[in-house]
Amino acid sequence: MGSFRRSVLEALPLVLLLIVSVRGEPSFKCAENYCEFVVNEQLLGGDVQAYKFNLSAEYGTVEVQFEKSLVSIVPPSLFDDNGQKVDTLVMREVDVQRVDADTFTKAVALKSLQMHRNRIPKLFNRMFRNATNLRRINFGGNRIDAVEEYTFEGLVNLSVIRLSRNKIPVLPRKLFAGLSSLTSLLLDHNRILELPEGIFEDLTILDELYLSFNFLERLTRNSFKGLVELDNLALHNNRISTIEPDTFASLATLQYLTLGSNRLTSLAPETFIVQTKLAKLDLSVNQLAELPKDLFRYTTALKELKMSNNSLKELHSDLFANTAKLEDLVISHNEVESLDAALFRNLRKLEMLLLENNNIGHIFPGTFDALQSLRALDLNQNGLMTIEGGLFRALRVLDKLYLQNNLISMVSGDSLEGAVQLTELYLK
Repeated sequence: MGSFRRSVLEALPLVLLLIVSVRGEPSFKCAENYCEFVVNEQLLGGDVQAYKFNLSAEYGTVEVQFEKSLVSIVPPSLFDDNGQKVDTLVMREVDVQRVDADTFTKAVALKSLQMHRNRIPKLFNRMFRNATNLRRINFGGNRIDAVEEYTFEGLVNLSVIRLSRNKIPVLPRKLFAGLSSLTSLLLDHNRILELPEGIFEDLTILDELYLSFNFLERLTRNSFKGLVELDNLALHNNRISTIEPDTFASLATLQYLTLGSNRLTSLAPETFIVQTKLAKLDLSVNQLAELPKDLFRYTTALKELKMSNNSLKELHSDLFANTAKLEDLVISHNEVESLDAALFRNLRKLEMLLLENNNIGHIFPGTFDALQSLRALDLNQNGLMTIEGGLFRALRVLDKLYLQNNLISMVSGDSLEGAVQLTELYLK
């Protein structure tokens, strides 16, 4: 950041750059482009609204930080007297207890606002009406339980909004209207109950959307309307029990989708019909009892698939027919009783297969023959009684094999035939 002058405003005999006016109000000065103030409102006393800030850098804009401060509001003088200069304000974890509708009225040069980890309870309509240069806003980790519908109105240059870890239950229908430059939206760890239809329709270049750890129960065909450039969608740890068949129909660019730790009991065959670029999919920790054979028909780019901790009993032989790029497959902690000999026939790039904690009693030799790249195979905690010779015959790069907690009483000499690079075998 180059040289900067730091104003240390504490109860000490000598305090640099703190000037007390004839009326007794504390006044703070900084002549650099980076100004760090340590302001302890409790020690200084007086009305924080009367504190004066004089930023006198000769050229350019100014970044202002209040690290290690304790201040209940944004001092009005900061923008009233320096609104044309302050382009970055960092008030992280300084116990700000509120912002008002007029707090940022004169913040015309502001580009980055970081107000995370405070005690702010509410955001107001049009509170950034003159701060149209804003690019990044972070109100994460506050106590926000209300965001008015037009809070972000007019912020056409805004690229990042972070509202994570608050108490927001409702997203007004037009909250993000007009934010055509937004690329990142973080709404995780709130109490959001539903997504109003079309709430994201103006976010045409949004790249990532985090909605995990909320109270969502249902996703509809219009939940993600307009998100034509979305790459990452996080929906894990909600209460989702219903996903309409065309919910993800507009998300053709999606690469990462997490739906783990929800209450899904079924998925329509066409759920992922346009997700031809999807690389990672998490369906773990749900209540899925079966999967349509065409569920992954169009997810041809899939590299990582997690389906652990469900109630799957049977996997159709064509379930993975079109997922030839799959590298990691997790089917552990289900109720699978058998594996069709053709189930893995096209998974030549698969490197990790986790099948532990199922009810598999027997596996026919040849079932794993196509898995020429497999390095780790976990069959722990199943019902296997024997390992037939030839079962691992094609697994020539297999490095780790887990067979613990089965019913295997004897391993014959040819049981591990073919696994020539095996270095770790767990069997008891």
